[in-house]
Amino acid sequence: MLSSNYRKLILLFAAGSAALVAQTQGASPSCIVTSVTPTVRAEGVAERMGDIVFDCTGVPGQQVTGNLALYLNTTVTNKQLSDGSLDVALTVNGSLANAKGVLNGPNQIVFSGLQFTFPVDGRIGLRIANIRADATYGGTSTTAAGSGLPGQPVVAQLTFSPPSLLSWNRSSVQIGIPQRGLLATSLQTLIPSQIGSPLPDNPTSFASFIAAKTFFATTRVTEAWEIAFEARQPTSDTGTRIILRFNGYPTGARLFVPALIAGSNAAAPTTAGDFGGGTPNAGHYVPASHTLALGRVIGTDALGASGSVAYTGSDQMTEVQLTGGTGMAVFEVLDADPQRLESAQIPVFITLPRSPDAQSNLLGTNVVFGPLVGTLPLSSLPSSPRFRDYPAQSDCSAFADCNTYNAKLGAPPARTSFQLLPGGNDLETLYITNEGGNPLMPFTATVQYTSGSGWIRLDPEYDIKARPVRMVIIATPQMAAGTYEATVTIDAGQAGVARYPVRLQVLPRPAPDTTPHISQVLNGASFQAGPVARNAWYTIKGDNLAGNNVAVTVDGKSARITYNSATQINFLVPADLAGNTAPLVVTVSGMTSAPTTVNVVDANPGIFSPGIVNQDGTVNSPENPAVAGTTVAVFATGVLGPNNAGVIDAKLHDVTVTNPPYAGPAPGSTGLQQVNLQIPQYYPTMTTEVSLCTTATGMRICSPPVKIHIRQAQ
Repeated sequence: MLSSNYRKLILLFAAGSAALVAQTQGASPSCIVTSVTPTVRAEGVAERMGDIVFDCTGVPGQQVTGNLALYLNTTVTNKQLSDGSLDVALTVNGSLANAKGVLNGPNQIVFSGLQFTFPVDGRIGLRIANIRADATYGGTSTTAAGSGLPGQPVVAQLTFSPPSLLSWNRSSVQIGIPQRGLLATSLQTLIPSQIGSPLPDNPTSFASFIAAKTFFATTRVTEAWEIAFEARQPTSDTGTRIILRFNGYPTGARLFVPALIAGSNAAAPTTAGDFGGGTPNAGHYVPASHTLALGRVIGTDALGASGSVAYTGSDQMTEVQLTGGTGMAVFEVLDADPQRLESAQIPVFITLPRSPDAQSNLLGTNVVFGPLVGTLPLSSLPSSPRFRDYPAQSDCSAFADCNTYNAKLGAPPARTSFQLLPGGNDLETLYITNEGGNPLMPFTATVQYTSGSGWIRLDPEYDIKARPVRMVIIATPQMAAGTYEATVTIDAGQAGVARYPVRLQVLPRPAPDTTPHISQVLNGASFQAGPVARNAWYTIKGDNLAGNNVAVTVDGKSARITYNSATQINFLVPADLAGNTAPLVVTVSGMTSAPTTVNVVDANPGIFSPGIVNQDGTVNSPENPAVAGTTVAVFATGVLGPNNAGVIDAKLHDVTVTNPPYAGPAPGSTGLQQVNLQIPQYYPTMTTEVSLCTTATGMRICSPPVKIHIRQAQ
């Protein structure tokens, strides 16, 4: 049954037939209609269909004038020329006809006012060539090609108006059989981030990447029938293009591909060696040899259109720009053999800096014909050919090597017996490997508990490629002492299953250690380690320092304690220590620490922080500086010997103060010293340093400097 559009077209031509001129002499001319029915790419939306040929017989001198129309069961995608006509050609006996094809609706081409006269032999031939149409649905739906099934034949319905002037033996002809044209297999590689993948010194040379042992993964592309890979034709804007789209690449990764790919029948095919082994070769293509050659196209748009071929010489590499871990490489068919099925290997080299972080990345490659059609209406295609975004199907069946690349689970033995205290944990790595040819090996990691639950954690619990699995064993604080059992299963389906019986022995919880421990003895003002000074304030750092009856002894002499917590005790060193060394002991609740031997000296100066008081009695700080010309009091410990012996001086900014206004014990505070310093009147606003020095030990020693904040006098 004819469609409504087709019936409207016939009525339109019939209504206009009165205005047409037809001169007949004798019987009405008739034509034998034949068509070429090529295989066309089911991914293509601007596929060139077969020619339609009319072998017509009429009376010599008989003239025919009328409208010839084609109605396709899919969308017409010829380009419109500047005069509004289409780039479809109608010839009469090999010469262009007087009528040009125009688009009349999305599916119709009309040659209006066609006129021709039969020659003396009464034979004339018409040919319609360069019909372009959307082959992605073939008149049914887009799902056929999209799912990988061949589309329905592309059919043209033929009409002539007025119908009485020209008749033919058939009004419907097939002009194309859509079949998927692109097959591809992309191998994948996993780059351990701790190892990285080196960038060669010369990243423009294929041989340099091989020599540097840069990681790579090859994509093999294969044509499904002999002319699916087609170099540029006179009626095309480009040759067939193949787009490789990359995704999932980590930060810092860089991709490189050859500028020219020599195909399977070239003088030396391009190969990196991962498809069936072999010696890596950049490839050698002899120009115009009618062997498959793919050239990298640089500067394309996001759909793979425009740009220019980058190839200028052999062994040449080009970089693929990555943005957010994604990128695209476009190759154009430069040459091909229309009589043979051809394939090509496109090695993709991946460089990645070393990283201390353990990570794995699924590096994806998607292969499609290009340029893609995008979102433009098919009637306004910017160029031909154009293709739908249909990912290529696997080509392993064409090479009978599907089984060659099967995955195979490798799971070597691992440590599966653990002993832990409650609250402890341990780690073991299960080194899951893939010992087969297929780089993809989906697996899951699960735990089945025989006793207890939740004491094993696995990371990752699933992946699509082989990678180590971290097995963390956790003895929670609530777990009772005893033996726990479970089984860890790595299930990779047909690639194999590995099972690890795991046993955890939770040990009895030991009695808590309440013995006090001394870790550091520090100057109570500067908090720096060093010898302890007699009659000076010091701080003990450690554990279990809080409790009942806390005491500190130095060489058996009791020390005065002013503060204590579980980790700190502030105490005054006895003034009457006799020797140069002494044992220091802490006692808490009747339990005594191990003795710590300290060196004993008469002085070891340290300034408290905060420990500088301005003349007005406020604490010196960035928000409250001392005014130049005023006097500040600096409070310290360990500056004087036990009998207040020694000479005290100070260094303030760039001035050494040898006779401070006051330098001696702080009134009413044992072990605390006070040194008054007058700030020079000329000092500007600044933050500088002050330190105190003493000769109490027989030699001049100084405290660590501390910050002092000064404001210029007004």
